Amino acid sequence: MITSLAPILADISLPKMFPVRQHFSDRSLSKEAMRDTLQSQLSRFAGDIKPGASIAIAAGSRGIANAPYLLKIISDFVKGQGGAPFIVPAMGSHGGATAQGQVEVLHSYGITEETIGCPIRATMDVVEVGHTPLGEPVCMDAIAAHADGIVPFCRVKPHTAFTGPIESGIMKMLTIGLGNHHGASRCHNIGYKHFHRLIPQCGQTIIENAPVLFAVAVLEDAFDRTAQVTVVKADQVAAEEPALLRKAKALMPRLLLGEYDILIVDQIGKDISGAGMDPHITGGYATPYAHGTEKPQVIGVLDLTPATNGNAIGLGQADIISRRLYDKMIPADGYANAIVSNMLSTVKVPLIADCDRDLLQIAIKCCEGIDKRKPRIIRIKDTLHITDILVSEALLPQIKDNITVEGPGEDWSFLENGNLW
Repeated sequence: MITSLAPILADISLPKMFPVRQHFSDRSLSKEAMRDTLQSQLSRFAGDIKPGASIAIAAGSRGIANAPYLLKIISDFVKGQGGAPFIVPAMGSHGGATAQGQVEVLHSYGITEETIGCPIRATMDVVEVGHTPLGEPVCMDAIAAHADGIVPFCRVKPHTAFTGPIESGIMKMLTIGLGNHHGASRCHNIGYKHFHRLIPQCGQTIIENAPVLFAVAVLEDAFDRTAQVTVVKADQVAAEEPALLRKAKALMPRLLLGEYDILIVDQIGKDISGAGMDPHITGGYATPYAHGTEKPQVIGVLDLTPATNGNAIGLGQADIISRRLYDKMIPADGYANAIVSNMLSTVKVPLIADCDRDLLQIAIKCCEGIDKRKPRIIRIKDTLHITDILVSEALLPQIKDNITVEGPGEDWSFLENGNLW
């Protein structure tokens, strides 16, 4: 396909790409092991639930592996003690910041009254429960606050926009999730710069002033499978959550090849990461308050996932996108996320390449200090699936024991219009 850029890209050739497999440890638990572990740990709290006590089990808007299965075990435990469990959405502004929208998000993950065996009660109303040591007001979901007990169910993992001893997990679910739209907006208005302090302080304020009994925290392995289930007593969350986060970071997958020049991501989307693509894989952090992975010189993104429904949050962390992606965008959907989270950079539109071939050639052309005949390129499907990836020949000398070459190198296969599909 001849474009107006053809003259300046004419000298850029594309290297062969080799299929390689990154080997990560499978730490997943069987359902029987999950059940036995969770039931055993829950038994320590049998005396904390009185007959007839209303217990709010908080469930969020992330796709946690085995969530319905684990939530039912929690619900059944509460009922076994004579309590009256119910599910309360804990997802800040997600679901369109409406009670019905948040119930629908839970349903999309298989969390229904039928699967869990207890009602779902949702509201956007909040009540103020206290103040942080710096005097910041802390609010939480009104229905949960008036229950006899609260049990957050969540996943502990690194956050995409800030780094600290406590990131995504129990404290964040208490602060942002159960804060509903009002609490989430209040925290984001204070800013990610302060989240390393704000999240633990707000969470601790809720623990001290609301009937939080214990939390059920899940860790997942490199394949997004349940690797650990831990029940944490409310007054031990501040002490125990940092260790859970350290283990979650150790379990995370990553690109194992060391330094490289260009990352090509086939698709991004809200179903892949809240950030569209996980910056802990790409290095494309949206704020200066998160770190951990070095960004390559150029990130190119080719498409959106079907499930993201036009929400292109995260394209701002790319350097080049395809016209295919641009044409699928529904800007308002991504804008809503960016405005609520105060991260406008996540929806900034990068350079738009007319076709995939152009995108690749531009990426190579714009790399500095490299042999452009031997660019170090990694191509991934998305940031959730990085076991089987493609790498250019220049990266083969960086192959390690935990990576194997799975086949011969092949040329990029373009359609007549210059796209890969």
